[in-house]
Amino acid sequence: MSEFFVLEMEKAWRDGRVCLHPTDTLPGLSFDPHQSPAWDALRAVKQRPQEKSPIALVARLDQALKLWQALPGVWPQILGALWPGPLSVIWYASAECAPYLKSPDGTCALRSPLFSASCSWMQDLLERIEGGFPTTSVNRSGEAACGSWDEAVAWVQRYDPNIYVPPGAPLASRTDKTIMPSTLLRIVDASSYEILREGAMARSSIEKMVETYVRHI
Repeated sequence: MSEFFVLEMEKAWRDGRVCLHPTDTLPGLSFDPHQSPAWDALRAVKQRPQEKSPIALVARLDQALKLWQALPGVWPQILGALWPGPLSVIWYASAECAPYLKSPDGTCALRSPLFSASCSWMQDLLERIEGGFPTTSVNRSGEAACGSWDEAVAWVQRYDPNIYVPPGAPLASRTDKTIMPSTLLRIVDASSYEILREGAMARSSIEKMVETYVRHI
């Protein structure tokens, strides 16, 4: 049955529709980053500025390494230990990265999620979409993000019923208001980084992992 959800979502996504999808944190909206009309549709419904690029989900670290330029130092090993998980990472985009995933400074933000069993079909979808699956919170710019699936569906029905919603798909079970977005980290160089947004992955977990690998350089 999960194959049905994967194929239906993939078809809608490749047809250029904005798609609502679950993650391991907040629900998200996605679009095919190779299609300008899809990007325009997403920006219109979110009232999002052109220069603000979305985070993209990847199935595995090796997919991310194709979309980024070579990571400095031991960052491949650090991310191999921290991913999958609720950590989004910014580094310079490679030539393979789609234009609408790149920020004006040439970086892109990627994340490998840790899906629950109920959302394992999303992992299968990411395996099929190797160029990155953009995700952005369900809200209009400047407003609070939808924290539950039901809230996200209601938002879609209010603002744009043409957004694809996977019908009856297995979804994350959490519906409380305390769920957090991913932590956002920018790699600076081989041994340093900045945390731009505190989120679901604790700063202490990141610090411990970086220290573990960097001290062996």
